[in-house]
Amino acid sequence: MMQALNLERPSYVSVDAEGRALSRDGTMSLLALCWNNLTVYVIDVQELGAGAVTDTFRDRTEDDKWSSLKELLEDNTTLKLFCDPRSDSDALYPLYGVHLKERVLCSTS
Repeated sequence: MMQALNLERPSYVSVDAEGRALSRDGTMSLLALCWNNLTVYVIDVQELGAGAVTDTFRDRTEDDKWSSLKELLEDNTTLKLFCDPRSDSDALYPLYGVHLKERVLCSTS
């Protein structure tokens, strides 16, 4: 399924994860990403498994430094926007080994 995605490099991406008790002790079921061109991807991590985040799904090019969602989330040159990254981050590292980088917290208050 991930092989079907043809993702252009975004300058920023909005990220949200959903799951049961989303944390290092819980589970992640969905990972939603919205590119700066308003293209939205919802990945069913529960159905696809950890490979949905960690597996390479495209060839890396000279212009791109990532070929998996894990590499995108760890990329220093792509800004990641979160409303509240605490539980997302708490789940992504222990469950999938993702070290979030270049993240920005959005707040309405």
